[in-house]
Amino acid sequence: MLTLTLQCIGALLVAAFGGVSLGVSRYRVVLTPDRRAGWLLAGIGFSLLGASWVVQNVGAVAAFFSGAGTPTYETYLRWAPAMNHSRLVLGTAFAGAMACVAWSGRFPGRRGWSWMVAAMVAAMLAGGALGLLEGSYDSRVHTANAAVLLTVELIAFSVVLLIAAARGTLDVFLFAALMLYTASMALSVPQLSAMSLFAATGGQRALPWLMQLQSVVFGVLMLGVAILRLELLRRGAPVREVFGRASTPRLRFLAPDGGSAPARAPRSRPRRHRSRRSR
Repeated sequence: MLTLTLQCIGALLVAAFGGVSLGVSRYRVVLTPDRRAGWLLAGIGFSLLGASWVVQNVGAVAAFFSGAGTPTYETYLRWAPAMNHSRLVLGTAFAGAMACVAWSGRFPGRRGWSWMVAAMVAAMLAGGALGLLEGSYDSRVHTANAAVLLTVELIAFSVVLLIAAARGTLDVFLFAALMLYTASMALSVPQLSAMSLFAATGGQRALPWLMQLQSVVFGVLMLGVAILRLELLRRGAPVREVFGRASTPRLRFLAPDGGSAPARAPRSRPRRHRSRRSR
């Protein structure tokens, strides 16, 4: 019951982080296009991850209260690998899309967003197909496969962080949230590997709830980072970026053609002093 409760809380935290990220991305005037694109993509990706996890938890709660051996319980065991693998493959595709945004430093057009969302949905379906091929839930087999897929996702998000650090195109708060998410995955990989290796013994029974507790802790930290960023945007407070650039609101005025243009301070020309030569 403790593992299931923590699992439900973790899913809600991921979904909430996605929702707050979408709220952050609405500040078009304050955020530069590359930083706004990062928050918008984070909102889409984590919302998909959270929604998938919440749906699975509904089935898990129904299976728990139905009891072992019931049709509901057996149906959940049949579909659990598909749901888990769909999120893991989705996370890898999400990291690939985030890497593209971080590398380009631009706000994608409609076609770009369509391709990224389609790739993430296709990744979910591909992961679900892998889970169905795996068969009904078996702790030793499923945790081993999940550890491999999570390692791939971990590498993908590590590449995202390297690109963001090199290019300086992600908001510092989003960078911190992705670091927390990557750290959580780095701690989960050895736990899944241990669960697979010691599935036949009783020593692995304490690991599932510890891994879910870890997800809750990192989920709270990520959500706190997003809420803090949203509050700073509401106040209009400047934020230092990773490599020293400040993110401040841009003042705008009406251009002569009726549109808006960034305000520019008048430039003062330096005075030139000419020296006279005495003949």
